[in-house]
Amino acid sequence: MEQSVCKTYKPAGKPAVEKQRVAYLHSLQILDSDFDYQFERVTLTAAIALNTPMALVTLVDSDRQWFKSAQGLSVRETSRDLSFCSHIVMNNEPLIVPDASADERFSSNPMVTDPTGPKIRSYCGAPLMVRKDGEDLVLGTFCVIDSKPRAFAEHEIQVVMSMAEEVALMLNASQPRIGEHQTGVIEQEKDSRESNSVNPPTQNPEPGPRPVRLNDNRGVKVSIEDSIKFKQLRNQVGFEEAVEWLKREMIRS
Repeated sequence: MEQSVCKTYKPAGKPAVEKQRVAYLHSLQILDSDFDYQFERVTLTAAIALNTPMALVTLVDSDRQWFKSAQGLSVRETSRDLSFCSHIVMNNEPLIVPDASADERFSSNPMVTDPTGPKIRSYCGAPLMVRKDGEDLVLGTFCVIDSKPRAFAEHEIQVVMSMAEEVALMLNASQPRIGEHQTGVIEQEKDSRESNSVNPPTQNPEPGPRPVRLNDNRGVKVSIEDSIKFKQLRNQVGFEEAVEWLKREMIRS
């Protein structure tokens, strides 16, 4: 996708704590790390529960936005100047855009207008915020995106905000795992599941996002294997059919 900025589009500004924010983000050594299925499960859960084709964990660097996890996008980064998420970094508050083509802040953004891009129409995102030396630092966002206009309901916005809080905690808690070879991660989690099936834990439930609800009021819990299969199916048959397959799998389980 062409990444030059449209002349009439005005990117978001940068917060007063930009220097501290970027320095702390770099200190986490997360940027350009491998995909991690802890984060993949969160974005996949959000895409299914909120029925959106895109769900992202986005980290905003000095001049780019980089995706720690991305459902529905094939790229790992784009220019910060094109970023909806940079508005959240600037203002440290959720951003809800029901129709980007009718919003003067975004209507000329190439992410909205470029036919080869994601063609964003609606966006709901919340900040990934940490507290450092008395300052609130927004490292990026958790967001869901749709390719058609959409008025997000209050409970859907609350789900996104809750997941953003979880992801902010995960970014700190999972630092030793970030960048690990994913085969090793999968084998460790497989061993853990097999151990738990023999000796089920009596406390300290498995860490992860709070369950959110589908229309049939079933809790969403996506396994590593299901996440991998979902991505394969999404590429082969499309998002909607892949979601229907995953719902059937959860009902059977």
